[in-house]
Amino acid sequence: MKNAKLRPLTESSLLTAITVIIAMAGIYIPFIILFWTLPITIITAKHNLKYGIFSALIASILLCVFLTPVTAIPLVLGSVPLALTLGFGYNHCWSAVKIFATSFVASIIGVCLFLICTFYLTGINLFVDQLDAFKTAMLDTNEMFNSMGITSEAMIDAQRQTQHLIETLALVLPMIFILNAVIKLVINYIASSFLLKRLGTTNINSLPPFRLWRFPKVFIYIYAFSLIGMYWGDTRSITLLYQIALNTYLCANVLGLVQGLSVIRFFYKLKNWPTAVWIFIIIMLCLNMIIAQIIALAGFFDMIFDYRKKFKNSNDV
Repeated sequence: MKNAKLRPLTESSLLTAITVIIAMAGIYIPFIILFWTLPITIITAKHNLKYGIFSALIASILLCVFLTPVTAIPLVLGSVPLALTLGFGYNHCWSAVKIFATSFVASIIGVCLFLICTFYLTGINLFVDQLDAFKTAMLDTNEMFNSMGITSEAMIDAQRQTQHLIETLALVLPMIFILNAVIKLVINYIASSFLLKRLGTTNINSLPPFRLWRFPKVFIYIYAFSLIGMYWGDTRSITLLYQIALNTYLCANVLGLVQGLSVIRFFYKLKNWPTAVWIFIIIMLCLNMIIAQIIALAGFFDMIFDYRKKFKNSNDV
């Protein structure tokens, strides 16, 4: 009986110490900061939410001591909701889709808490600061080209394009932070499920193979309404409507792109295409935005017609 109670406490203490070490290392190696709460996820998954919260509180106190509260509190609030949600889902044997969906919401909440907490503790508005940093970089680039003797006509055109790029970036900053939340979720989900399986946890539900991914049809309507919103916002000079519609369009477009790639992956596996074909598709996708848009549209059409299901049915006949 004592061992049954002592083991969770021992594991939690060890993993809490590892959490603090990873967080402190993340200050110097930025990529690590994306998954510094992995031990908290493992604690919550292997034991329960109570141990996860207790571990997060102890880690927060220690980080406040070592890194100062101004640095530690935004860091904790930005990452712990995702860690606890992932662990809770694993602990209750949720389906992979349910874990992913709820953890996405938790990751978004974490990003919002991080931004709000950073602003109130330091006075730094990350939206404004990111935009100012980009403006400075663009101006420095223009000055460098000017010093190289580039013609004034070319400089005027470059400055016009730069101004348009800055205005667009200001509109899509929310999308950038959402992508940050998604990247953090994907890294933590993949890493935590892998580690839990390695640690002997057998009741971890995995996502279906990428070639079978399919999003609900509702995203088609979201995509269509975002296009309408962008048109109305632009023609009627409603900046807020245009910004919301633009960010919604980008989010929906990413989902369409993912489903389009899933369809390609399905036929890639079915037809046993050589690996070079898949690599070529990914390279062209990264180099050519037109190809990316075509694949995204193919994904939206698949949401409507479900080509993979029809292909399977036709082969079964």
